[in-house]
Amino acid sequence: SPGTLYHYRVTSRDAAQNLTVSPDATFTTLASTPPKLIIMQPANNASIVGTSIAVSYTTTGSLAEVHHVHFRLDTNPEVMDMSFDGSYQFSSVPAGSHVLNGYLVRADHSKIAGSDAGAVSFTTSVPDTVPPAVSITSPTNGANVSGQVTVTADASDNVGVGGVQFLLDG
Repeated sequence: SPGTLYHYRVTSRDAAQNLTVSPDATFTTLASTPPKLIIMQPANNASIVGTSIAVSYTTTGSLAEVHHVHFRLDTNPEVMDMSFDGSYQFSSVPAGSHVLNGYLVRADHSKIAGSDAGAVSFTTSVPDTVPPAVSITSPTNGANVSGQVTVTADASDNVGVGGVQFLLDG
């Protein structure tokens, strides 16, 4: 039993039936540590591109009472990971800021006090699938030029332009 002091002695007998008994000795079992959920992924303050959130978790402490995990994403209803296998997947998560909470529960879904994981905050964004637009504004296509030439272009994107590069003859 956790947190219990035990007394013990050892006896030894030889072939001639001589008996020896050790002095009384003791040991104490460690107190049971309560279970705790630890969310490993997503990392706190992570930026995730996409609408699926892969959650990975582990536990510490005594799992004697633990049956499964409950998660809450933002203010949505709680979801259960009945497999208790260390992973859970949220889908169709909208772009924006989110907070994930979780805790361990018994088979009757009652919360195990103190088993809460710390809140994990993260943001999601929709993947940028639209390529940028670019057009050369000067010199115009087919123009005859000589000497020093200034090349200008306009670039735009639905999310943001990461850079513009000019190439001459490839």
